[in-house]
Amino acid sequence: MQDQLKPINSPDGLFHDGNPYTGELGTVVTSEWLNGMQSAVQSAQQEMLTLLKTSGQNPDPSRKDQLQQAVQNIAWGGNSKPTTLAGYGIADGATKADLQTAVNTLVANAPGALNTLQELAAALGNDANYAASVTKQLSNKADKATTLAGYGIADAMKASDWGVQGYTTLQVGPGKPFAGIQDAWNSLIGKVLQADVLIQVADGQYTTSGIWLNNQPFASRIRIQGNVANPSACKIILTPKDNKTSDGVVLSRVHGLNLSGFHIVGDAGPNHWSHRCLRVEEGSVVYADAGSIVLEGACNGLEVDQNSRGNFERLRVLNCKNWAVVAGGGSHAWLPSATVTGLGKNASTKVPAFANPDTPSVLSAGVLSQDGSKLWMSDGRISNMFQGLLSVRNAYVWSDGTTIDQATIGFQASAGGMLWSYGSAPVPSLPQGRRTKATNCDIGFQADWRGTLMTDMGVAENCGYGFLATAHSTMLANNGWARNCSKAGYRADLMSMLHAYNTDTAGSPVPYDPNQTFNNWNSIVFTH
Repeated sequence: MQDQLKPINSPDGLFHDGNPYTGELGTVVTSEWLNGMQSAVQSAQQEMLTLLKTSGQNPDPSRKDQLQQAVQNIAWGGNSKPTTLAGYGIADGATKADLQTAVNTLVANAPGALNTLQELAAALGNDANYAASVTKQLSNKADKATTLAGYGIADAMKASDWGVQGYTTLQVGPGKPFAGIQDAWNSLIGKVLQADVLIQVADGQYTTSGIWLNNQPFASRIRIQGNVANPSACKIILTPKDNKTSDGVVLSRVHGLNLSGFHIVGDAGPNHWSHRCLRVEEGSVVYADAGSIVLEGACNGLEVDQNSRGNFERLRVLNCKNWAVVAGGGSHAWLPSATVTGLGKNASTKVPAFANPDTPSVLSAGVLSQDGSKLWMSDGRISNMFQGLLSVRNAYVWSDGTTIDQATIGFQASAGGMLWSYGSAPVPSLPQGRRTKATNCDIGFQADWRGTLMTDMGVAENCGYGFLATAHSTMLANNGWARNCSKAGYRADLMSMLHAYNTDTAGSPVPYDPNQTFNNWNSIVFTH
């Protein structure tokens, strides 16, 4: 190819027009420069023609891509870019297939975790003297034996005694082996307990959205104990889950479990709804030491359900938004000397939609036995409730010596439920005898919808109605009194019957309605 064309012979090597007005001359194009231009163009043409012929093409004035095709043919060996070594004419390179064959031959079907040199080295512990190390370790092996002792193993668990052999204490709390009750319980799942186990919880406050204790280990008894003498020193504080609810402590399918020494605190408001403090379910049997359980603040306090049994003597339930105690599903609840304090006889709490969209609000209520359950609450105290003590749907309540103050309805048997209480003769410590009592209630004692209420020596004082039997119900209220009851002392209506022998109605403007005659829709109060 010809050398580079020389520039035009002008001061700056550029062409210029002349200017006749100023007398400036234009650039003179010499024959030397024109001949050089002709030679350079011919040289470039010859180079390109040679390139076309090398690629097997003849010049074609109608085409604009012959140089591109020539370059591609020379670079690629054709019009399209090759995708293989052979396409570039490379005969001595290794293809992907060649490389894969070589790798497969080297690996020889080794497992995935041992098919690289790095993995093999790691498997050998990066030990360059691996064979010598293994030989040394083998020299220290135990002689062949048929027992653990034969191998010198003294701390292993034999199949015959796997589980807990002797009385065991599991410590729970800060700095203890277990952070919470749930952790300690889970450590026992699947074990055979040949002796009692104590889960001892240190004083303090433990936050949780729920504790679920189920699938009790086989055999023996488990005791979960906080501070029995002062339950409020060992509090379980319920905190919300992501859905703003908490479940409380749930005991499911446990038998002979003792839970004592705890104050369980929930919340039932617009931002956090604790469904309950404590629940006993699915055939469980649970006991507590007397006076060692306090429940506070949740929607419900204690729930005993699904054929379970709960024994909670001197239970204390405070400020629950709905029922303080519910026994249902054929269960047994034993609550002697329980104390239940509510938020007020007409206190209502709005239920947030995230907790239950179908229930707009709940009323502060006392103790409920329903659906074939049995509940014993002798010498109890219930106050500041919409509902005091209710037996409904073929349930049974025994309430000797219990007092209810400040309630809309004190004692009630409804829809086939039965409520039973008996008094006892006066003694020096109880000059009026042991009596079941309702004070400052809208209705002291009520039986309705075929409920049966039997309260020998029952007392109603400062109520609206003292004793009311209505809607096909029966009430026996002998040997008691209805004093200072503003509407009536003893009343029956809607085909009901009330026995009120040997009773006192001092201060009640209507003592008996009706008295010894059928009235009020074929109802009667028997007074003698």
